[in-house]
Amino acid sequence: NRGRMKKLIMFSIKYGTLVYIAVIVASFFFVPVFLSHVLPRYLPAVTIFHIMIFAALTTATANATSSFLFAHQDQRASFFMILLQGLLIGTIGSFLMWQMGIMGAAVSFVAIEFLYIGSRLFYVLKKYPDMRFALGDMIHASEEEKVFFSNLTKKLRIN
Repeated sequence: NRGRMKKLIMFSIKYGTLVYIAVIVASFFFVPVFLSHVLPRYLPAVTIFHIMIFAALTTATANATSSFLFAHQDQRASFFMILLQGLLIGTIGSFLMWQMGIMGAAVSFVAIEFLYIGSRLFYVLKKYPDMRFALGDMIHASEEEKVFFSNLTKKLRIN
């Protein structure tokens, strides 16, 4: 059922991204404290970590598009996406490392993730137009979502 698959992809991107935002915010503050107490010699690497952690924003979309391409047995697209990733690493990664050193490696990691995952999402939405959804659907909760969360909160209440 294509409509159900579209909802699953949209929900996994929407709520997965929200979970990763929470992880990013928590780790942004927790990791420096943890390192200062447990592994203080790695404290200088916190700046690089703070840059690279933003690549986690693409994880939910990466998981959804990978699952979708696998389910549709679209190995050709997966192969070309891997070639694209190699090309991005070779060009953007090399250039930014040359220009910025180790910080360039961190910045290129994030930039390449966004470009690579963005191109995978673009491919899925271009090849399978019935999978497209409005940006507003990602922001607003549908009636189905409201019912789900209402039932979830009822079940989680402790009397």
